[in-house]
Amino acid sequence: ERDTGPGGIYDLLEEMGHRPLAWDETVGSRMPTPAETARLHLAKGVPLLRIVRTSTSPDGTVVEVNDTRMSADDFEVGYSVTRHSSAQLPA
Repeated sequence: ERDTGPGGIYDLLEEMGHRPLAWDETVGSRMPTPAETARLHLAKGVPLLRIVRTSTSPDGTVVEVNDTRMSADDFEVGYSVTRHSSAQLPA
């Protein structure tokens, strides 16, 4: 479906019994192939930004792979990072 509704694909996957989901994500850049340059309308010399996210269920089953490619001069990637609640502060 184009519109997966409130909560999106991840809520739907969890409702199907794949909860709680876990994600691994890699971010990289490289020069695009000629096909990627044409498809993304990239100017000559512009690198490609690629993000690959793999969603897994608790038993390790891969339930989704999302491979996103975009112009590295038009987009940036940012993340919020928090410490796990088990982290101990020094005494």
